[in-house]
Amino acid sequence: MDTKPYAVFSKGPDSHFLGFNKAYEAIFGVRREDLIGKRVLDLEYLPWEDRQAYQAEDEAVIASGGRVQKEMSIPFCDGVVHQTLYSVDGFRLSDGSPGGLIGLIVDISDLRAAEERLRASEEKYRGIFNRSPVGIFRTSVAGRVVEANPALSRMLGYESREELISLATDLASDIYPSREGRVRLLEALAATPEGVCMEIEFRRRDGTPFHAIIN
Repeated sequence: MDTKPYAVFSKGPDSHFLGFNKAYEAIFGVRREDLIGKRVLDLEYLPWEDRQAYQAEDEAVIASGGRVQKEMSIPFCDGVVHQTLYSVDGFRLSDGSPGGLIGLIVDISDLRAAEERLRASEEKYRGIFNRSPVGIFRTSVAGRVVEANPALSRMLGYESREELISLATDLASDIYPSREGRVRLLEALAATPEGVCMEIEFRRRDGTPFHAIIN
């Protein structure tokens, strides 16, 4: 247990602490000898309302032999409220009577912070994508348009990007005015798979052609 990087603890059938590992000591700034034999109600570093809720939960898990797993905010001894994955499992003895519970607390603060940064980055990208005056699109390997911004939809004469995506089933056949245009692009991509920058003739939905640079 002491080699685990996350807090592990155990309690007996009476909900008193049987033990916990070094990570638990470090996270909450406590010593084993001070807590063994105590209940969560006795943990003064936790708010009283939280202690009451934990105690009721412990007793229910032990009695049922069930499991509780949830994300929750827990204050650590560093004075910071951490986002954690909290899990407790009740167990029974060989005669079927309640034996206690095993619990763990995994700090997922860094993970949640990374997810928030990713979400913010995606929102920023989406804003740039949607507001760009330049037509932007993404296709599948087969050439199907899977994403397009409003500027491209307007450029090609579609009412919306949703309409463009639904109708332009094949980028080559539905947008390029000639097979030659498609061949030129495919040859260029084959020669420089990292990307191309070239002028090519497109056509609008009504069939009128126009020249554009594709990159």
